[in-house]
Amino acid sequence: MKAFIILGLIFSSIQVSFAERPQSLIGLFKIDSSKVSGELNKANIFGLSLNLDFKHKLNQYIGINAHGGISLETGQSSEYVSGRSFRPKNSLNLKHGAIELIPFQFLKLELGALNQGYHNNPLFLTSTPFLGAREVLSFSYKQWMFELDMIQAIPSNHSLSQRLGSIDEGSSRFFNEKLRAIGNGDALSLEFSLGLFAFDQLNSTIAYNSRLLGNSVSGVGPINNKFTQSYKGQNTDLVLTYKNFKYLNLSAEAAAHINQNASKGKSTGYIVGPVLTSKTFENQFKLKLKTFKNEADATVAYYSSKFTGQTNRKGVSAGLRVENKKLELEYGLDTYFTKPIISNSFQESETILNLSLRKSYDFL
Repeated sequence: MKAFIILGLIFSSIQVSFAERPQSLIGLFKIDSSKVSGELNKANIFGLSLNLDFKHKLNQYIGINAHGGISLETGQSSEYVSGRSFRPKNSLNLKHGAIELIPFQFLKLELGALNQGYHNNPLFLTSTPFLGAREVLSFSYKQWMFELDMIQAIPSNHSLSQRLGSIDEGSSRFFNEKLRAIGNGDALSLEFSLGLFAFDQLNSTIAYNSRLLGNSVSGVGPINNKFTQSYKGQNTDLVLTYKNFKYLNLSAEAAAHINQNASKGKSTGYIVGPVLTSKTFENQFKLKLKTFKNEADATVAYYSSKFTGQTNRKGVSAGLRVENKKLELEYGLDTYFTKPIISNSFQESETILNLSLRKSYDFL
């Protein structure tokens, strides 16, 4: 039933475009393969996905932004605890689907399934949709844009439930308010945000799955589990780019979050590293090097990225992306090396490799 609802949302959005020409309609075909090597968890997954990225402005006040499609996977995965994060699945998915309202030039509202990738911190929240509302107040001054960004959401989604188990004990809550500054000069560009976050009404099923992924949880077995602390604190992210080199741009990317209710040694997560991007070749090359650490109770493990190992993990990653804009083709390799911060019976050192190829088709 959920699959038909998602598919209906996508096609009903496209049907609106028959009356007026959409701003964009892009098809995305992706092939990817992941390999997980560890003492406890092993997986080999191959996947195909076909998605539509649809944007349409109904008038000067209302627009539609939707991204979704179908995902097919095959392969094998060990059944021990966190290895289930990589078990193959086949599904229709809605990665983002929102009505955008702009009642005033300085105010933008989004309602619907809101992708959380805008936090730029996969350790804090992976790129997945939360049902909710987002409000952005903006103010421009010369080369600067200042924003007050607020979201109120229900952080449960179909994709995570398929991989890790269904959530049927009521809805949790997520709140985030942040201030953002964006500047773009001839030599430097900067994007920086600082905010407050809180999770509320986290149920025992989320607690049980998060325990297997690194969080501190009390209880025995798959029922009557409870987080030993609440999740409330601060989050920040930064992208600083120097553009005056002849052949490339050099960026520094960083993101961090602190759970003020967690004990010392379990409260902090961060990811930081340089990014090199070529700018003169037909193929654009992008190299990312990152070091990261996500302490046991810095965030809710259930909503954190599987590639960085959820929580109670530290490690390094390297990624190379090659993009041919003329052919609308992108391919790359990402590697992750992680190990537990505090030893437990659920987590061991892991190496993850991910190969991907993506082709875009502009239908307009």
